[in-house]
Amino acid sequence: MAEVKRKTEDFKEGISILNDLRNSVNFPTFYLEKLRRIAALLNEYTIKLGAVQKFDSVKLYLDSAIILARELGLKNMQAILYK
Repeated sequence: MAEVKRKTEDFKEGISILNDLRNSVNFPTFYLEKLRRIAALLNEYTIKLGAVQKFDSVKLYLDSAIILARELGLKNMQAILYK
């Protein structure tokens, strides 16, 4: 559903949907995907607004996901997050 919101440029709603997935931290791979999608939504929202300050949030979500993927030894996810 969040991906549909991204495609329709309803970025805030997409982020809200993902943030409402409260227990995702209990499922590491799912949680990593959630962080990655939030970063994507924030990135596109930032570009649309022409704002710079939101890039810090994008970096925060990506860095958190990269660290977790590294700790879990998920090399494929690390590669996805780095590109």
